[in-house]
Formats: sequence, structure tokens, C-alpha cells
Amino acid sequence: MRMCNRFFGVVAGAIVLIAALSGMAAAQNAPPPQQSKIGVIAVQRFTTAEAIQTMPAITYEIAYLNAQGYEPWMIAGTVDNIRLALLEPRVKAISFFGHGGPDESTLAGIGASSWRSGFRIFLMQRFMKEGKSPDEASRLADRRSANFGLELVRNASCYSLVDTAIADLFVRPGGRYFGVGKYLVACPTAESILSSQVDFMLTEYRPPVASGPQDCTKFPYCGRFAPEPDRR
Repeated sequence: MRMCNRFFGVVAGAIVLIAALSGMAAAQNAPPPQQSKIGVIAVQRFTTAEAIQTMPAITYEIAYLNAQGYEPWMIAGTVDNIRLALLEPRVKAISFFGHGGPDESTLAGIGASSWRSGFRIFLMQRFMKEGKSPDEASRLADRRSANFGLELVRNASCYSLVDTAIADLFVRPGGRYFGVGKYLVACPTAESILSSQVDFMLTEYRPPVASGPQDCTKFPYCGRFAPEPDRR
């Protein structure tokens, strides 16, 4: 995620901080009824200026998850913490704030294949500690790591939808995934507004319910890589 410059953080920091704390209090004091599902907000380590500039988006995310019927939980956005969150049956949504690179979609800095293999090993170790045989632990881990089964993932990191690998792994078929196929800018500048290489808003993608080719006319970014722009 690309942030505004430090000057903006110094000038607007106090205003943003007051608004963010007010929004958090309002969201926490007015939860929707029958909240039995958890929405985890995982925040990667930022600099002080980045944290101030990201706070309005995190405040909005708390209110958004509340409105969607999730109880917001906030955690440090590390791979280990997110793995533990995935083990909690009530966790049905994850919102991630952090950085990503252009080569593949990532969450907490790693791609889908690393997530799948790492989570499989993590699950096998836990199943074996519970007394499962190695064969049974392997079978259960294979099944559980094939798809993480979340209803909703909002991945506020750069290039989080340059392909759908993370989306198809984390979100159950028919669920909702939000990301960007370009550089994500938290707060617009004159330079970024004129650039065709940045995004300001997350785009929704829904993993298909049935297996087979995806209809890329329905989603801006679909398939292994984002489609090339039409230069005709």
C-alpha cells in the first residue's frame, strides 16, 4: 500500500486521529444484533506516518464489518497470527492492511502456494498433537488447506487482485474478495490521480461456485494474471 508523504501525515495527523477514535467508539458502541461471526482486521507493521494515514481506512473497516454482521477483532497482520485466526470457527472474514508486490497477489507478504503449503504443515502438526495418526493428519490437512472457507476477504495491499490465486484460496466459492490489480494509494495526490498505474478503491471478485473457466467479462481482474489493456 502506498501512503501519502510525511508532510500530509504531520499536517492532518491530529484531525485524522480524532476522527478515527470517534469512529471506532461509535462502531464499538453500536454493534448489530446477533453477532456470532468474527471479522478479523489484520494490520501489518507500519511507520508512524503510515499508521496515521491508514487509520481512517481502518476506522471505516470496523464500521463496515459491524454493518455486515461481523464482530471486529484486530490483530497484528503476521502470517502466524492469521493462521491462528483461520483455526477459529467463528472467523468468517478477514480484512488485511499491508504491503504487496507486483509479481503475484499476496496477503501478509506471501502468495497462495506458500499460504497453502505452510497452512497444511501447520495443520498437520496440530492434528498430530491431538493424537491423530500421520496419515489421518495428512488427509485432514489436505482437505482443510485446499480452501480456507472464508465468506469475505478485503485485501488492502498493492496488487492484491493482479491474479485470483489468493482470492480462490482464502474465500469459499461464491464468497466475496476485494482487492486491487495495481498500486494501491491510501490517499490521492495530484501525481497519483493522473497515473494509470494506481488504484484508490478495492474491486470485488467472487470465486466461482462451479469449477471451470472463469468469465472474465464480469471481473476487472480475473484468471492467473490481469488481462492486458486493449491498445487498439
